[in-house]
Amino acid sequence: SISMPPIPMFRPASFIVFLRDGVGSYVSDEIIPQGAPLGPSSGIEINVTASGFRITDANEFAKLGSAENRNKDFALGGDIDLAGTGTVWNGPSGYTGHFYGNGYTIKNLVLKNGDSRAGLFYSLSGAAEVRDFTLNVISENPDANVSNIYFGGVAGDVLNTSGNGVLIENVKVTGTLAVGRVTGYIDIGGIVAVTSGNAKTTIRRANSELNIKLSGTQGQNTSHCSFGGIVATAAGNLTIEDCQYTGNIEVTSDTDRMIRAGGILGCTWGNNATTTIRRTYSTGTIITDIGARTAVSSSSNDNRYVAAGGLIGFIRPTGTVYIENSAALMNKIITNSSNDVNFIYRGRLVGLSSTTAVTYTNNIVLAGAQIGNATRNSYDSSFNDNLNTADGHALNADASGLYNQNTWTNIAPNGLGWNTTVWNFSGLAQSKLPLLK
Repeated sequence: SISMPPIPMFRPASFIVFLRDGVGSYVSDEIIPQGAPLGPSSGIEINVTASGFRITDANEFAKLGSAENRNKDFALGGDIDLAGTGTVWNGPSGYTGHFYGNGYTIKNLVLKNGDSRAGLFYSLSGAAEVRDFTLNVISENPDANVSNIYFGGVAGDVLNTSGNGVLIENVKVTGTLAVGRVTGYIDIGGIVAVTSGNAKTTIRRANSELNIKLSGTQGQNTSHCSFGGIVATAAGNLTIEDCQYTGNIEVTSDTDRMIRAGGILGCTWGNNATTTIRRTYSTGTIITDIGARTAVSSSSNDNRYVAAGGLIGFIRPTGTVYIENSAALMNKIITNSSNDVNFIYRGRLVGLSSTTAVTYTNNIVLAGAQIGNATRNSYDSSFNDNLNTADGHALNADASGLYNQNTWTNIAPNGLGWNTTVWNFSGLAQSKLPLLK
């Protein structure tokens, strides 16, 4: 049985209270189709049982950060603006509940720039479900000196060790995540910094407009730096589908080790994990400016390399990767470096793949994209385009190419096979790319 929360006396006829009971069964006034739009424009909202929380203001929002509520369900009941509240946020650790955004917006969320993880949620776990909201984030101190950080818009970390896995669906993240000097590792992702564990993490219908920035020197013994428009590092089973990234990634550093940057995913790093990217696209720029080693850098014997790609920066030798029906549309992937950088890998689709266990299916890239200091219009084996007639093809940004709806909706091999119920193609006539509905 469930405890019904009070229903407004004058609720509109179209308002649906959608409840989840203690064992995960769903009951409601009506059946809500999977993927149905939520929020004030649709007249559909999800509410929670009496044991959960409905958030309508900044004071109620603070309950989300309490450790004792990390297993509770939450539902937004309106837009939340945290400007002027003095809130510096880091979110709950190990959240396993359901967070229903109902199509509302959380504005001016200042993320703490100093703990090991930061995001709307410090970390997600179990069968957590987070969905249906827009999030505007701000870095607490964009010039801060930090040590070992996972920085993500929605979550710093997803730890999927068992269960059905975490689902993040129908979310949009805007703003900027920026840090200065870092000692140790750093991962910054538009939606999530790092995913790990045996259970699968699914990120679906996510729109990241987040700008990602690292500026300043790196600390000694830096292990790695990863940056991704959706996810920075996939260290476990991960599926990213029907997602878009339209921000910019800018890295200025003297790091002594590795930099991996990708428009969708920075790198794969899991042993025997499966990563799937399907029906996604990325635009914008990736610029890495790697200076000479400084006094805080470690031994000159350490390899320094950059791997930057329009969809994925670096694919590790272990694990399996599928890239399907996606569009790598970054217009610039540039690396400016000192002479003591050992290797630089750049590609319109993938920067560097260290395994043959990658399947490319029906992808497209932007003709004329600037890779390094060269404008690229066709395949060149001296660069890592990961592109041939079996993998995909290059298209121009014109009415016969990217701005032709057949490019997106026709079934392969004549198009990417994207769904008109998920994507809005009305902007193509004005030379605008598809948008998630």
